[in-house]
Amino acid sequence: MIAMKDKPPRGWLMLVCIETGKEIDCGVKFTQDDLEYAEPAKLLLQCRYCGKTHIFKFSDARLKPIWH
Repeated sequence: MIAMKDKPPRGWLMLVCIETGKEIDCGVKFTQDDLEYAEPAKLLLQCRYCGKTHIFKFSDARLKPIWH
């Protein structure tokens, strides 16, 4: 059994709209390890703020802590 302290912290994947500068909560939980593994990848996503489709880089993403 894994102790709670051994689990990597998780957070919500956050990206920034290049048109408005607003932060987008993608609704996906990631760990820092997940984010580092995905860093070279890109994500095509329609922005809820400007309506355009952007190519987001995981290297530009951050994790917003999940508060329980």
